[in-house]
Amino acid sequence: MDISGLNEGQKAFYGFVMQRIQSGKESDAEAIMQEAFARYKDGTFTKEYMNDVGMRVMALLRFECITEFLSAAKDFAKQLL
Repeated sequence: MDISGLNEGQKAFYGFVMQRIQSGKESDAEAIMQEAFARYKDGTFTKEYMNDVGMRVMALLRFECITEFLSAAKDFAKQLL
């Protein structure tokens, strides 16, 4: 995924998430993140969508990273909505 068009916060969140993805699931995670950032850019990123995408990402995380992700996602969401 080309992250050059993302703002600094989005780049940081992308890197944070990708470092915690299960081995072999990286392309799935990249697709989800790309879709989410595109929806944010075009104004269709809603709270409902955020909850959905969060659940999809959590399914790809290493188990030991889920609590950390939830905390980071909550902080990131405050900036978005």
